[in-house]
Amino acid sequence: MKHEEDGDLHCVTWSHDGDLIISGSGASKIYVWKSTSGELLRTLQCGAEDSQIVDDVVVSPNGELLISGSEDGKVRVWKLSSGELVRTLEGHDEWVNAVAVSPDGALIASASDDYSVRVWKSNTGEHVRTLKGHDDYVYGVAFSADGQLIVSASMDGTARVWKASTGQGLRSLPHTDGVNGLALSSYGVISGLRDCTLHLWTIGPLHG
Repeated sequence: MKHEEDGDLHCVTWSHDGDLIISGSGASKIYVWKSTSGELLRTLQCGAEDSQIVDDVVVSPNGELLISGSEDGKVRVWKLSSGELVRTLEGHDEWVNAVAVSPDGALIASASDDYSVRVWKSNTGEHVRTLKGHDDYVYGVAFSADGQLIVSASMDGTARVWKASTGQGLRSLPHTDGVNGLALSSYGVISGLRDCTLHLWTIGPLHG
């Protein structure tokens, strides 16, 4: 599998059934591949320009939707089965670095260079709320397994924990350097820093 354009490979993910691989490029394109054969099934164009970076892609829990975040500040929602663009979510002022979908598929969260996280309804594209509190680029965002929490990672040296249903800030987790990304599990939060360290946090007591 090889991207046809000169743009770098910036992100990659699987479909939940393992049948598809989805990759995003620095040339405004998303590629959908057959995992067993490497066959390129379709190419999705993100906007009119050919030099916009697609920085993150994620598949909805039911496997029907593909969500992408791009350098142009837009979040795009696609039908994974056909590549049809369903809707474009606009509101960020800067680059969208990361996207996430709630476990029930109802909400999309997007993290941006405009220092914010935006929450959207996946079925309508309606903007629900904006999470503000970071003082630098927000590079990562994720939902907890039960969907109650959103955690964001920023170059301001913090990860912030938010209540998904209200947007209330619950806790700021201080780090020794900018936080490039994070992942959540039932065990807690693992964050990756610019100084090449990993930090593990437990956030279970915050539930409810």
